[in-house]
Amino acid sequence: MLAGPLQSEKTLGAKRIDECFDKSFFQTKFWYMWDTIAVEFRRYVHRFIQEFPRINTLAGVDRTPYNQYDYIIRPIEIYLKAQGVDFHYETKVTSLSSFHGSNYCKRNPFYILKTAATGLIHVELHDIVMVILGSMTACSSIGTNNSPPKALPIPDVAKTAPDGS
Repeated sequence: MLAGPLQSEKTLGAKRIDECFDKSFFQTKFWYMWDTIAVEFRRYVHRFIQEFPRINTLAGVDRTPYNQYDYIIRPIEIYLKAQGVDFHYETKVTSLSSFHGSNYCKRNPFYILKTAATGLIHVELHDIVMVILGSMTACSSIGTNNSPPKALPIPDVAKTAPDGS
């Protein structure tokens, strides 16, 4: 798979990555994982490139006087509630339909599962629906320098996680 044993930086020089691996390598799940991470890293670099001159001090990082939830999320939530926005907490959406046509929402409500009972949220034509799809850190575990992280749950077990992600 590698073009020779582990090579030094000097040996690799200006080679392109496709000159260092067989074609079959680029079809592996290993490559797919690292390629995806590289794409995300590239996006972050482009997003924060203006901060590079101050990266050693993080002077360009916007900070709030309090934690971000109390300083950003709560005031927005209070404002939206005053405007009549309906929040549904601890609600697991089990079916989410896309909108097609003028009467679609009235004929196809969102089916939801609240903590203990199944219910419906009817979506009207003027409604705007925002759904949080889950947490990227849910079901994750942390290791230490002396012990590995706990194994990730199998998909069927993960589906029963409190946040559903």
